[in-house]
Amino acid sequence: MQVVAVMGAALYFLVRGLTEANADEAIAHGRTLLRIEDALAMNIEATGR
Repeated sequence: MQVVAVMGAALYFLVRGLTEANADEAIAHGRTLLRIEDALAMNIEATGR
Protein backbone atom coordinates (compact mmCIF):
# COMPACT_ATOMS: atom_id res chain seq x y z
CA MET A 1 0.00 0.00 0.00
CA GLN A 2 2.92 2.35 0.67
CA VAL A 3 4.12 1.91 -2.89
CA VAL A 4 0.74 3.06 -4.19
CA ALA A 5 0.81 6.10 -1.91
CA VAL A 6 4.31 7.03 -3.03
CA MET A 7 3.36 6.60 -6.69
CA GLY A 8 0.28 8.75 -6.16
CA ALA A 9 2.32 11.46 -4.47
CA ALA A 10 4.92 11.39 -7.23
CA LEU A 11 2.22 11.67 -9.88
CA TYR A 12 0.59 14.53 -7.99
CA PHE A 13 3.80 16.55 -7.81
CA LEU A 14 4.64 15.78 -11.44
CA VAL A 15 1.25 17.05 -12.58
CA ARG A 16 1.41 20.04 -10.26
CA GLY A 17 4.84 20.99 -11.55
CA LEU A 18 3.71 20.75 -15.16
CA THR A 19 0.56 22.81 -14.68
CA GLU A 20 1.44 25.24 -11.91
CA ALA A 21 0.87 28.36 -14.03
CA ASN A 22 -2.12 27.14 -16.06
CA ALA A 23 -5.36 26.66 -14.10
CA ASP A 24 -7.34 25.17 -17.01
CA GLU A 25 -4.65 22.59 -17.66
CA ALA A 26 -4.39 21.81 -13.94
CA ILE A 27 -8.14 21.19 -13.74
CA ALA A 28 -7.98 18.90 -16.77
CA HIS A 29 -5.14 16.93 -15.19
CA GLY A 30 -7.05 16.72 -11.91
CA ARG A 31 -10.01 15.22 -13.74
CA THR A 32 -7.66 12.74 -15.39
CA LEU A 33 -6.34 11.74 -11.97
CA LEU A 34 -9.88 11.21 -10.71
CA ARG A 35 -10.62 8.94 -13.67
CA ILE A 36 -7.43 6.96 -12.95
CA GLU A 37 -8.41 6.65 -9.28
CA ASP A 38 -11.85 5.41 -10.29
CA ALA A 39 -10.37 2.87 -12.72
CA LEU A 40 -8.02 1.57 -10.01
CA ALA A 41 -10.75 1.63 -7.34
CA MET A 42 -8.67 4.14 -5.35
CA ASN A 43 -11.29 6.88 -5.10
CA ILE A 44 -11.78 6.69 -1.34
CA GLU A 45 -13.53 10.06 -1.21
CA ALA A 46 -16.43 8.65 -3.21
CA THR A 47 -16.83 5.70 -0.84
CA GLY A 48 -17.09 7.86 2.27
CA ARG A 49 -14.06 6.39 4.05
